[in-house]
Amino acid sequence: SLDELKRRAKKSGNRYFLMRHARSTSNDEGIITSDRNADIGLTPEGISSARASLGSFGTRIDAIYASPFKRTRLTAELAAEVLGVPKERIVNDDRLGECNFGPYSGKTLVEYHAAFPEKTERFSKGPEGGETYVEIRRRMMSVLSELEAKEQGKNILIVSHGTPLWLLSAAARGLSREEALAMRETDYPEQSVITELPFVPLPYNAD
Repeated sequence: SLDELKRRAKKSGNRYFLMRHARSTSNDEGIITSDRNADIGLTPEGISSARASLGSFGTRIDAIYASPFKRTRLTAELAAEVLGVPKERIVNDDRLGECNFGPYSGKTLVEYHAAFPEKTERFSKGPEGGETYVEIRRRMMSVLSELEAKEQGKNILIVSHGTPLWLLSAAARGLSREEALAMRETDYPEQSVITELPFVPLPYNAD
């Protein structure tokens, strides 16, 4: 059974913690963007809530892996400051970046959802030139698999975006597409909130 495999699987001893970036100016405006160079900073409210979340976290972090977008880089730097992590232990990884929204980048979230309602077809169908959920899940899980292989006994904070973190959480738990969508309704990552990701390296394939 899966439970037996989990008990017997070789583990790295790593613990993984997920953090969605603090509230940004684009959140206030309801705008989505795939442009990693977009000048989207954090709001004062976002900085304050992130500091409060990090201040009450209470777990030593050895390394921070972050999306290279400005709002995630700023959140990662804030985390390093509050948690006492040397800045050289922050790694920016393109695979942790925001969704590629294709032609909807720069438009409102309402417009995107109207064109692509939240359902299972998003796993295999994306906007023209954009990403499907399967593609996002694949790149996010590749980071986790790589960390399992190269790190041992570390506490690692992953700073990314809402949908990529949701898909990573669902994949790490081995959820089906339908289960993942149900999870989204009740357990979508909140801004600045840090959660631990339960992960056992089962024999996953790329998908």
